[in-house]
Amino acid sequence: MCEFKVYSGPEGRQQLIAEDIINAKLDENSVVLSDILGGTTKVEGALIAEVDVKKESLRVYSSPFILDLLTFFVSCERPDGRTIDQLESAWKALKKNGDQVISSLKSAKEGA
Repeated sequence: MCEFKVYSGPEGRQQLIAEDIINAKLDENSVVLSDILGGTTKVEGALIAEVDVKKESLRVYSSPFILDLLTFFVSCERPDGRTIDQLESAWKALKKNGDQVISSLKSAKEGA
């Protein structure tokens, strides 16, 4: 059986966050990692970036922006009367943080 070591962080600066992982799934606002003994590790605001079976490694990418994105996606999946407000709120948070990311990238480019 193939158990994975799970890493987080940019290439070259990755940190080991879990070992002996046999299952990974997206659960609303986090990636839930289950190990061979039944233990779980939640990585909030994360997405799976890479799975390498040969190296038995899995890499996740996490950021506050992804948390906003996942909240928006979950709100989209439940379009009933009471979640329209949640959907609108999630969209506003996502857009606000997206605008901040773009603004900071522009500032960094202008300063370079």
